Amino acid sequence: MNQKSLFVGVGVTIVWFLGIIIFCIWGNFEFEKNYLNSLGDFLAGIFAPVAFFWLILGYVQQGKQLDQNTKALGQQEIALQLQIDEMKNSVEQQSKLAQIQSDQLIMMKQESRPFLKLSHARLFLNANKYATLEKQLENDEKYILKFLIKNEGRGRAKFVNIFTSEVLLREEFSRLEENETVTVVLELNKVELEKLVNNKNNFLCLIIKFKDIYDSEFSAFYDFNIESIKTNKNIIPVNILSYQNQYNSDIAN
Repeated sequence: MNQKSLFVGVGVTIVWFLGIIIFCIWGNFEFEKNYLNSLGDFLAGIFAPVAFFWLILGYVQQGKQLDQNTKALGQQEIALQLQIDEMKNSVEQQSKLAQIQSDQLIMMKQESRPFLKLSHARLFLNANKYATLEKQLENDEKYILKFLIKNEGRGRAKFVNIFTSEVLLREEFSRLEENETVTVVLELNKVELEKLVNNKNNFLCLIIKFKDIYDSEFSAFYDFNIESIKTNKNIIPVNILSYQNQYNSDIAN
């Protein structure tokens, strides 16, 4: 109960009892012989209206308090909704910012992505240069495959390794800078040489795995073959038929 209502209730109560006192004095009020019954009726008569008044006053005050509490809860709900909306906007802004940063990172990776191009492949024979390659395949000798690798991308390639299937042929370079060209020399055995010879499209496939400056892994695939095995030249040109993944996609194991 607030202070104003309390003052009103006390004032009304005082006025009420002053009225009773004046009434008793001016009216020469007397109790009947049955004193206790008369006193009880008297007290009930003067206190019942006051008690009822205070009950009504408390009920009204409680209603006002509930109304104030309801308004306060409504204001809290509005404030909470504003906070929720602000949090949603903040989350959306953070999501947009994260997406922008992700797109920028992807663009940076694309701009600094290495691209390895192979060229000038040659097979060097170690056997009798007057014997045909078909004859030399009958021997278990070693053969040298040379080619050039040029990084035509816009970023450095790191940890460049050369495989045939899943067999590591050579761990080549720790780094290959932009526009840098290196010569690769691979020693092939008889099985690998037979794959190099075009036999029903059975090519020798080299897999070159590497990383960019962000340590993203890539695999590039290259097919090699020799058009003709009936030759007695000591150095045989080798065709690089295709880039099975010309963008050196990130599918490294």
